[in-house]
Amino acid sequence: SMKQRKFSSWIRLNSFWVFPILTVSVYIGVMIGVSNMLPEWEFPSSLNANIVGLSGSFIGFLLTILTFMNAFPENQFIASLKKYGHFGVITRNICTGIILYIVALLLALLEIHESTALGCFLMGLTDTLLAGIHVARIAYYIGK
Repeated sequence: SMKQRKFSSWIRLNSFWVFPILTVSVYIGVMIGVSNMLPEWEFPSSLNANIVGLSGSFIGFLLTILTFMNAFPENQFIASLKKYGHFGVITRNICTGIILYIVALLLALLEIHESTALGCFLMGLTDTLLAGIHVARIAYYIGK
């Protein structure tokens, strides 16, 4: 129906914040469940180092995707992506992911708050997955 199409289109155009919020909501629910079942559980000491390393790697990955996005040949397909706003959605996914990874990296590096750093990392991971899927689809259709 028309309402379902409008909702689906809205989700796609706002995916850069909708899916990370859903991810962090699940993360909060899991953390509440873990803290209720295992009250003495703490984050592993190596978590901060892992978040720093992975965040740095994913920032590089997203910057590479951004470079590829700007290197695509300007053809009718890319022009239509820009015209209807999908190119901007993908760019927002990439930029939001980079910002979230930088926040996670700084929080973990400064050992401020592990659970917030992990939450930012997971939200950035969601944006990375979305950006990767979008760019893979674009590359597929450009090749046709």
